[in-house]
Amino acid sequence: MMEMKKDFAACVFDLVEDVDELRQFIARIQKSAETLLEWESIKERIDNNPDLTISQLRKEIPRHISSEILRDKWHKVNEDVERMIPYIWCDQNGRTTKAMMMVRMQEMILFAWAKDYYALIPEHDKIEISKLVIRDTGKRELLLRIQTLIRRGQWQAPASKNKITYFFCVILGVAGKLATGHDELPNKVLEYLTTDIEDEKAKNIKFESAICRFLGLFMKKGYFQLSSGEGAVQISEMIFGEAHKKMNLEIGKGYRKDEDRFRKICEMAECYLPKA
Repeated sequence: MMEMKKDFAACVFDLVEDVDELRQFIARIQKSAETLLEWESIKERIDNNPDLTISQLRKEIPRHISSEILRDKWHKVNEDVERMIPYIWCDQNGRTTKAMMMVRMQEMILFAWAKDYYALIPEHDKIEISKLVIRDTGKRELLLRIQTLIRRGQWQAPASKNKITYFFCVILGVAGKLATGHDELPNKVLEYLTTDIEDEKAKNIKFESAICRFLGLFMKKGYFQLSSGEGAVQISEMIFGEAHKKMNLEIGKGYRKDEDRFRKICEMAECYLPKA
């Protein structure tokens, strides 16, 4: 991912009298080996767990600002580091040492870089179902089960395991934003993938049949890496470990959108699929 780090030493800071000294101070912080090493560590944390890392960095800053006045300013500037730097700099008149000031500025500059880096990450790469706050336990378990199957797929552009997982999160209403008129889509998809029958075998048959229809839709879109031959058989082996005649037939039905109920879901859901 392309990295764009803002150069805070180039900011204007109109209200600061000794602005050149401030800029030199910031430049030293930004170029220091300690800052650059910490930045590499933060990037790795964001790559592995974006939402949790940003949340942790956000909580750390108020904890390290001992001045109640500065904490209040931090909230008032809405975490705008460029606007906050002058307040930290001008707090050096006996209340803040240069060493403490350097720690605070370094922390805030790293936080600003982290927010910009985080913003470049596509939403589908931020999804971690196990960490999503999903009040509906049944829906959470369903998504975890879907994610397990999706991870077995051999996907090709524009699809990927993350993008397909995100697709299901969107159409089940736990991530992203639904288009106008699609408010009923999550309920329709949930009802399609599940059943009220208590028998576990019946539940499993219903789920696998329904998910196969979606696999057929993905095959139609060219999302799978397939060799020559019967695509449905290859997908069945890929996702379920072996080819089942019933699964092959269900995948074919999804490919053709034979079922009226599934076709109506697709009319709304297809706009959330990965696009080239």
